[in-house]
This record gives sequence, structure tokens and C-alpha cells, in this order.
Amino acid sequence: PARAPSEVKSLAVLPFKNIGGDPQDEYLSDGIADELIAKLTTLKTIRVVSLSVAMRYKNSPKDAAEVGRELGVDAVISGTVRKAGERFRVGVHLVNVADGFTMWADDGFEESMRNLLDAERQLAEAVVTKLKGELTPQDRALVAKNSTANAEAYELVLRGKEHLRKGEREIARQLFERAAQLDPNFADAYAWLAFAFGW
Repeated sequence: PARAPSEVKSLAVLPFKNIGGDPQDEYLSDGIADELIAKLTTLKTIRVVSLSVAMRYKNSPKDAAEVGRELGVDAVISGTVRKAGERFRVGVHLVNVADGFTMWADDGFEESMRNLLDAERQLAEAVVTKLKGELTPQDRALVAKNSTANAEAYELVLRGKEHLRKGEREIARQLFERAAQLDPNFADAYAWLAFAFGW
């Protein structure tokens, strides 16, 4: 039988696939999955596989249920991101590992890059609602919490993290520095800048 959402105690969020055709947009698909992991981890009621482990399955031919069995989780979230100009669209699937069936799917998350932070919040709220049945005020506050309100600074950090993954440390440092200049209170920008210097 299909697992009820309330029975999902552990979860993996796989790297989202960039289906827009431009490899330069890889930062966005990885960044959205990364942020979703971060938001879900704050809830404490669901164990979430870390990004570093999930990234091992980037571009893997294995299906979500197979990956979930390997990771020993109840459910797996996979997704796609298509960016066209200043707009992007996210599709997401929640798969029950026990039987391989889709518990929930939605491809209606479409926004402009200026509203990237809002789109990520909406996506996280939708996922948590499907997993827990409803959002408590505390859940909503945790999911809504962002490290910056500046969408441009946030996008620069996403781009920087992608360059860092590719070993392009100098480019990454410049992007983190620009993000910190745009929002001097953006702690993540400074943290990643320090990481890039210490790499």
C-alpha cells in the first residue's frame, strides 16, 4: 500500500535537472534543491539526506525509488528547472520509495528571477504540506525564513557555489564578494567567501 504522507520520516531531495538547454543555468537547478534541503532540515520532524550525499546522484540513470532504497529513506523528491530569459519554471515529484509510486507532483511553480526567494518558499511550503498534512505557524515561519531579502545577492551566491563545485575558486570569490556588497547582512555570502578563501 502507498505510504501516507504522515508516515514519511526520512527524505532525500535529489539534485534537480536543468532542462532549459543552457548549461550556464545549472546553478539554479542545484541551488533550488539545496535551498529545499536547507528549509526541510529546519523542521526537525523529518530526517533529510545532506546535499553532499544527494549530489552523488546528479545525472544518475537510477530512478527515484531505487536511489531512495540505496539511501534508506521513505520518500524522494526529484525535480526539473527550466529557465527562459528572466523567468523559470520548476516541476517537482514526491515518490514513495516502498512502491515507486508518485505521491504528489506539481509543475506549476513559475516565477520571474526577481521572485526566486518567494518561489522557493512556496515550493517548500507545498512539499511540507504534502508531507505533514498541514503547516503549523512554526513550520511556516521556519520555511519562510531567508538569509537575505535581496534576490540578486542570493542568485550571486548560487552562481558562486556552482563555480566553487567546478573548482573555479576565483570566479566564486568575486561572486560572493558582490553578494556581500549588495547585502552587507547576508551571512551566507560571507560564509561562502571565507570557504572559498580557505579552499
